[in-house]
Amino acid sequence: MILKKKKKFMILSCMAIMLMFGATMPVSAADTPSNGYPSISYGNTAWSNYYPNPIVIQNNQWNQMGYDLRYDGWDKDTFVAVNSTASVSLTTTSTSQYTISGSTEFGIKAIAKVTINGEWGESWGKSTTVTYNAQAGYTYELWSANQIKRIYWSYPNGSTYLSAKSEGSNGTYKWFFRY
Repeated sequence: MILKKKKKFMILSCMAIMLMFGATMPVSAADTPSNGYPSISYGNTAWSNYYPNPIVIQNNQWNQMGYDLRYDGWDKDTFVAVNSTASVSLTTTSTSQYTISGSTEFGIKAIAKVTINGEWGESWGKSTTVTYNAQAGYTYELWSANQIKRIYWSYPNGSTYLSAKSEGSNGTYKWFFRY
């Protein structure tokens, strides 16, 4: 009985602390920009290297052969702190679509749909916001982009070889920096 009361007290104490301090963000928890430009170029939509799947190819069924990645849905927000410090928020929104191309025979739409967490043609993405204390003399930028994962499919069927590609979400990424 005493142990249950201690446990309840600890839980209620933690909840009270979260309620008191959760609405304000301490300076140490604010977003911190990196110094200088990121290693990726803004707006880059080139496909990365191809990553093959080590599989044994099965006849008369769809096989996931491998994948590659690229960024899409780029957005950026900029703030120039000319001569004074300020508390600032920057926001970006990245959107992309789930797509499938190539052969659509033998149920590939249903099979590939498992890998996308959405519907074909549906938009996906998210908004990103950073809040920070800008120092005078710097330009601050927030970039965001969706990472697209393109999966290569093959369907060997005797003398026929069908292929398809599906494109889905591999997450939304952000780069926050100053220069």
